[in-house]
Amino acid sequence: MSQEEPAWRAELRRAIGEAVIAASCDGECGLFEDECSSEHPIRVVAWTFGVVSDIEAPVNWIAAIADTALVSHIQAAEERGRRQALTEAAEKLRTHWFPREPMRSADYTAGVDIGFDRAADLIDPECWS
Repeated sequence: MSQEEPAWRAELRRAIGEAVIAASCDGECGLFEDECSSEHPIRVVAWTFGVVSDIEAPVNWIAAIADTALVSHIQAAEERGRRQALTEAAEKLRTHWFPREPMRSADYTAGVDIGFDRAADLIDPECWS
């Protein structure tokens, strides 16, 4: 059974591939070695069956590539977590989990319930338009 590659890994692979193409030398730049290394910081070291299989690059370049590629996935995961927390809080409000004050009228209790339901609607991402 094969598993599909996670989206963050595919995005990282794509970003590294694009960075290698953009920042590597094709051997025709006409610069001296030191100048070429400065101008093209990522170097292809090995190809396997027509695919780049090994590169040399400064660690800060690889870190920047990874950061750029993964930031959108991290932000999406944080947003999913935030939305889930808000949804759970809204559900607690809707189930009226709070303690009831004794000796209150049914109208009062119903009014409190409506208030909590409206508060739940304000924080529930599912109710946002």
